[in-house]
Amino acid sequence: MVNFKSNDIDSSSSGMKIFVYMFGNNSCDESVIMVSTMNNKVEKDNLDNLSLTGDGFNTVMKAKAVIDAIT
Repeated sequence: MVNFKSNDIDSSSSGMKIFVYMFGNNSCDESVIMVSTMNNKVEKDNLDNLSLTGDGFNTVMKAKAVIDAIT
């Protein structure tokens, strides 16, 4: 996250908004890493979340991939 932050300020701010939403209110939720299907739109594709600048959701996915690789 630190390296990603230094390269793209829009992505880091979006990632931080998602982090605060997920962990700041004690409501950690895996729904931000789910992928939409033709019949089911997930949280990250909700109209309210499409306004996030950069690629905050991708930041979360990259962090998840790093954690998955070491566990």
